[in-house]
Amino acid sequence: METYPLYLDGTLLGKLICRRDGLYLTFEVYCFRPDNGLYRAYAVGERGELTLGVMEPRGEDLYLARRLSCREAEAAGPLRCCEARAVLPRAEEGWRPLEHPEDFFRSGFFKGQLRDVEGALWRERDGGRQLALPFDSRRPFLLTELFCFARIRLLQGRQYAVFTFDRQDQPVIL
Repeated sequence: METYPLYLDGTLLGKLICRRDGLYLTFEVYCFRPDNGLYRAYAVGERGELTLGVMEPRGEDLYLARRLSCREAEAAGPLRCCEARAVLPRAEEGWRPLEHPEDFFRSGFFKGQLRDVEGALWRERDGGRQLALPFDSRRPFLLTELFCFARIRLLQGRQYAVFTFDRQDQPVIL
């Protein structure tokens, strides 16, 4: 049996217990419930992550039990921790999923660079708009030409490069 910390937006809120049972691994997730939102649990390994599923309320906390084959789980590599992420963006942040990130810009130069990007978010902010693109230091930086305008932020349990633009799609330094 192994125990790992569970984080939500960088805050320790629970634990993941992993037990080996022959050719299977059983995962149990225990999480303090921060609000009435829905949260999905991810086992984070050195090479990737495993989606464990949506945690369900159990009293004042959230709980999830999941069984995966060892073969399926080995793709993530040795586990480091567990993360809880909001299933839907939290209303107070105003972030919304961006189904077609290439449509965020009105002009063509950056449109092509955002095709096939998954997990992008956007929101209106201070008379302009913000674009949040998934960030992973092990992968190429999206919108390389604008890297100096980005701020790396933790949103919904993931790291994002957040860009702010005025009404004319010009980047803004914050």
